[in-house]
Amino acid sequence: MPYAAEGQISTDPIEGGIEITDEQYAEAIGAVIAGKLIKIENGQMVIVDPSDGGETDPISDNITSAPNDLFGGPTLGAIYNGN
Repeated sequence: MPYAAEGQISTDPIEGGIEITDEQYAEAIGAVIAGKLIKIENGQMVIVDPSDGGETDPISDNITSAPNDLFGGPTLGAIYNGN
């Protein structure tokens, strides 16, 4: 099961993170690659587009799934932030 936390997504548990679906994980990967941010609001993962003035969009469950181990190792947030 994938997980999300403020600014991070991972296939491994993240301290303080929430469980997300495989579909949400796949959508979040695309969002991060596109320069968007991952946030947790009211217990839900949302995508924030910094160029949109910080407007948030809830992650949908209506996309096809991706492999869980697409980016094994460090969290995508850590890679994206250069950690």
